[in-house]
Amino acid sequence: MTLKEDEYLNEADGLLYCSKCHTPRQCRVQLGGKEFRPAIRCHCHQEAYELQEKERKQREFLEHISRLKASGLQDKALRDYNFSNDRGYNPEIRKAHEYVAHWKEMKEKCSVGTGRAGSDDQFRPHPEHPDRDVLQ
Repeated sequence: MTLKEDEYLNEADGLLYCSKCHTPRQCRVQLGGKEFRPAIRCHCHQEAYELQEKERKQREFLEHISRLKASGLQDKALRDYNFSNDRGYNPEIRKAHEYVAHWKEMKEKCSVGTGRAGSDDQFRPHPEHPDRDVLQ
């Protein structure tokens, strides 16, 4: 058996161990009366794998969002738009801010996503902007 640079043979149990984190890179499995020693990820390799998976999933998510934006927003100037980029030029964007801020309430009270906006008695004038309504 050839050892890699970053592993050693633990004489106590006869398994390969990582020389960095000192956790096993092998385990014992009994199958059909025979013993096998399959490779497993040591602690530091498992952490590196989990980090890579997290980064891969984040990349896939961002690519998915990018595809949705590309198919839904025809104006390329709007693709990078979000609330943090809002300069306040459009007074109507405040309604979008309110909608997002009260999403859970809107979803429960107004059947959000069904096309039914709720009854008029669920809204009241905004205290600072009487021309705008907010959910009660």
